[in-house]
Amino acid sequence: MQPVEALSGRTVFIAGSAKNAGKTTFLNFALSRLRPLGRVGFLSIGVDGEERDLVFGNPKPRVRAQAGDLLVTTDRMLRASGLEASLLEVFSGSTVLGRLVLASVRRGGAVELAGPEHNLQLGEIINALRARGAHTVLVDGAADRLTQIASFADAVAVHVVRVDPLRLEAARDSLRLLYALSQAPALEGLDESSRLELAGALTRDRLAALPREVRGLVLEDSTKVFLTWREWKAARARLDIRFQRRLELGFFCVVLQDLSRDTFEAGLEPELAGRILYNPYEAVPA
Repeated sequence: MQPVEALSGRTVFIAGSAKNAGKTTFLNFALSRLRPLGRVGFLSIGVDGEERDLVFGNPKPRVRAQAGDLLVTTDRMLRASGLEASLLEVFSGSTVLGRLVLASVRRGGAVELAGPEHNLQLGEIINALRARGAHTVLVDGAADRLTQIASFADAVAVHVVRVDPLRLEAARDSLRLLYALSQAPALEGLDESSRLELAGALTRDRLAALPREVRGLVLEDSTKVFLTWREWKAARARLDIRFQRRLELGFFCVVLQDLSRDTFEAGLEPELAGRILYNPYEAVPA
């Protein structure tokens, strides 16, 4: 089974390293591979699928819906879309872009997506998509916004990163950190006598302020770690760090610009390199 097909039946959060990393392009690709395996439902955290980026103004890929899809957007965006759909549900509250709605697509076309700002309503919407028959739910997430993922027990993350020569080492270290966090051991087995449960974020300053006698540290989840790769390695050399909730990482989708795969993978750990799906629209294989 290919990495994308392995997402079938899951709640998939598509996170990214920055604006315009390629999350919406990956969403379109994933939808094309997952539709044959069961009905798909999808939404965004924020706004996605617009013709031009709302911040930078550059062209963006449209989200392409097909007949049978379930999607969440606003009533205003649904009316302005290029598709025909049946309105199934209207959610409480409103956004600056209109009321959030759940629709079933009758005739496909391009659409802008919008979604909730808070985890509580996000959970309500995901549950509604499941109740309406979505086998797989995809959430096009905002840049570096992983907190939502740890809130859902069945969720899996796909991290999309765009890499150019100027960001090569920083990108490698970012992937190393995310992979290491996803591989942290389970909470069971941690020595109770020297463990400390730390609420909130683990930052460089809070790490330095920990009592020397502390040997084990428990955090809510890996989204609470605000350290660099090198800081995390130094912390792990001193502390046994565990998470109350685990974040499952499916794979990384890496989009290379002016870089070869061999150059990007030079010095990269084999187990990490094995979790990479390169730009699925590349015409020439490695």
